[in-house]
Amino acid sequence: MTSTGRRTVLVIGGAGRSGSTLLDRLLGELPGFAAVGELRYIWSEALTDNRLCGCGARFLACPFWLDVGMRAYGGWDRIDSQQAVSLERSIARHRHIPLLAMGGSMPSRYAARIQEYLAMLTPLYQAISDASGASVIVDSTKDAAYAHVLRRMPGVDFRLLHLVRDSRGVAWSWAKVVKSQEVVGRDHYMRQFAPSVTGLRWMAFNLIVESLGWFGVPRLLLRYETLVADPAAALAAIAAFAGKPVPAAEMVFLDGDGARLGVHHTVAGNPMRLTAGRIDIRMDDEWRTSMPFGQRAGVTALTWPLLRHYAGSPPRELASATHDLARPEGSSR
Repeated sequence: MTSTGRRTVLVIGGAGRSGSTLLDRLLGELPGFAAVGELRYIWSEALTDNRLCGCGARFLACPFWLDVGMRAYGGWDRIDSQQAVSLERSIARHRHIPLLAMGGSMPSRYAARIQEYLAMLTPLYQAISDASGASVIVDSTKDAAYAHVLRRMPGVDFRLLHLVRDSRGVAWSWAKVVKSQEVVGRDHYMRQFAPSVTGLRWMAFNLIVESLGWFGVPRLLLRYETLVADPAAALAAIAAFAGKPVPAAEMVFLDGDGARLGVHHTVAGNPMRLTAGRIDIRMDDEWRTSMPFGQRAGVTALTWPLLRHYAGSPPRELASATHDLARPEGSSR
């Protein structure tokens, strides 16, 4: 490691297809922020499969990640990728959250594996901070079990950004066929789920992410609909929450109803992470007109309690409730 300064790790938590890649990319444009995508998958998708970095180069040919690997481990060839994947999968699982939530009473064998995993993760995050010059690392992994591991990382100011999108929009997105652009040489499609399954997953994932606040993790709730309606205000609130305020007037990359994105070194995420240049920022509410009524009604019924909880209003008003940028955990609702 080349520095000893305390760094902030800002993890985006929530259900998949909630706009985390867009948020990750926008945060990566802020001074002092480094967006690295879903870093949990660096061992499997990046190191083992050598998939594309967000810059367009293969992971093991990307100058940024080569620098990170050298700083962290003396080179990526010092890491047994299969062993790293096996270790990660033996710890960061939803069924292990009760163990991860334990303090000193957790089984010694499991505690030893966590320490081994943290010994691998800690120099990685430090090297990213050193190589990028950023004091805030944005990790869009979303997974609550992984967040439970990271909250134990020494020397880190760990913060959780809880991103919530209308459950019907999430369900409709997961039902569509999406081709991945990061697997080179063959067709590869992202997973699909039936709307009813997605509704249940949306409930479970958001509740588990929210529960991290019970363990003292600073948490900021932000709705996807709020982000899209007023990106500058949303990003300013997040930057302040991360301890590195950026006035909206300095967000020159925001361009009317869009943004100009540079190249970011993200290791996993949806295909948008490979996009550079100007993008439109607009509400993706195709579900309102394209989702069959029966599916929409079913997801609404399954997720109604949390829709009301997060929106503070009936679900039909979720997209228009844009001004109550969420509050840190522990504040009054």
